[in-house]
Amino acid sequence: MNTELNINEIFYSLQGEAREVGLPTVFVRLTGCPLRCSYCDTEYAFKGNNLLSIDVILTEIKKYN
Repeated sequence: MNTELNINEIFYSLQGEAREVGLPTVFVRLTGCPLRCSYCDTEYAFKGNNLLSIDVILTEIKKYN
């Protein structure tokens, strides 16, 4: 099992969608999608090479507590 994820960014913001709108949230944006869908408007999803272990990701998330 791969214990690393290709991360674009980890950031804290307020949720802007759905039932959780307005709630403080830590977002973990992944990158490296191989699909290249013609309608995709998420340019950062195609590139990047910032592999982080699950432990490092969780440590970063906990900093926002």
